Parts: sequence; C-alpha cells; structure tokens
Amino acid sequence: MLEFKTILKTENVIVDDKEYILKELDGQTQSLWRKHAGGNLSVVDGKATITGLNMQDPEMKLLSLCLYDVSGSEEVLVSISTLQKWPTHVIKNLYEAAKTLSGLDEESKKRLEDEGKNS
Repeated sequence: MLEFKTILKTENVIVDDKEYILKELDGQTQSLWRKHAGGNLSVVDGKATITGLNMQDPEMKLLSLCLYDVSGSEEVLVSISTLQKWPTHVIKNLYEAAKTLSGLDEESKKRLEDEGKNS
C-alpha cells in the first residue's frame, strides 16, 4: 500500500539575518518549471531533439518559484530582481537545495526511480 501526506517539504534559510523558507514545488508549479526548463523539444523518428534551450537563468527562475520571504506577516515569493542582487555562492547553494527538495536533481530523480521500482 502506498500512503502519502500532501504537506510540502520545507527548509529554513537565513540570508543576511533575514528568514526565508525554501519549499518543495507542488505539482502545478513543477509543471511550470518543466515547461520553462524544457526548451524547444521536438520528436523526429521517435527521437527527442532539443532544437533550442528556453532556459534563461534557471537558478533565478526555480528560486522565484519556491523561495519565500517570511520576515513579514505573510509568506511572499522572492522576486528575480531581489535574487539577482545576491552573491553567486548564495544562489548556487539555494538552487542545489531547491532541486534536491523538489526531486529535480539527478540524484533525487534516481532515488525516486529506485523507490518506484522497489514499491
């Protein structure tokens, strides 16, 4: 039997003493991400070919979908314009954490596939 809870996984984040929450993508948001990440994909003779990448600033796009500022009374998604002001090492680490949290990195994809095979 498969049993799940629909609560999104989260990770607390602090940047310059300000609190944020990194959240797992829900299904709808993950679909948006995949459309953004997919580029122009065409299938010819049963083979998928990428004819051009649509991925501009993948780090900024992903983080703008799952990183929330929780310093106020409401959770607010962090804007791309705010993220672009942060140092590269912060963006890189948050991006890797976001991919792992939502199962978008290769290791997470493999783990999910393996879990599916063992179910």
